[in-house]
Amino acid sequence: MRAAPYFTGPEQLVDVLTALEDKNLLAIQLEGESDQNLEKTAQMEQKACRALSAALVDKSGADKVDAELQHVEKKVLELYSCIIGESQFAEISHMLEGVEARIEEIGGELDDLGEQDGELINDLEKQVEKTRRDRMRVQKAEDHKQKVEQRLMAAYHRMESSSKGRGTVKPIRFRSSPQDATKNKKQAAEDARKRREQEYSKVSLTERSF
Repeated sequence: MRAAPYFTGPEQLVDVLTALEDKNLLAIQLEGESDQNLEKTAQMEQKACRALSAALVDKSGADKVDAELQHVEKKVLELYSCIIGESQFAEISHMLEGVEARIEEIGGELDDLGEQDGELINDLEKQVEKTRRDRMRVQKAEDHKQKVEQRLMAAYHRMESSSKGRGTVKPIRFRSSPQDATKNKKQAAEDARKRREQEYSKVSLTERSF
């Protein structure tokens, strides 16, 4: 038994071929649209990635700025506490104004201290000059005392040599000041004069006894 033919007429074949052609055209059209959609989707994904990256960068920059602001606020608070004391302000701008005002006050105080230091330096220079003059006067007095003592010692040795064993010559005691040394000199001269008078009297009595 033979199978019945699929196409009973040429029109059926033409219809089938036309339908297949329409399907192919639709498939090609759908494929083109799919490619376009895929391209658009890829572009949208790229834009989304760029936007996300930009957002992340902005967030990172914002976080960095926030960190720097927190650091600055901490330093300002430390400076305010060091210069003024406990902060009564919540805003950094107010604390900075207080710090600036206090710094100006400190500058004025330093200027006043500079003037006082200048006066103190002048007083110290005057005191140093006075001390130098006093030291020179003391040194001059010491030199004069030494010269007087040397002259008195020389006079004592001369008197000791001239006595030639006629008696014990009392040593001259020197004082610690030029005035005492001068007084000792006068006393020694007076003692020497009295001894010479006594010796002269003894010689005169001896001659009279002969």
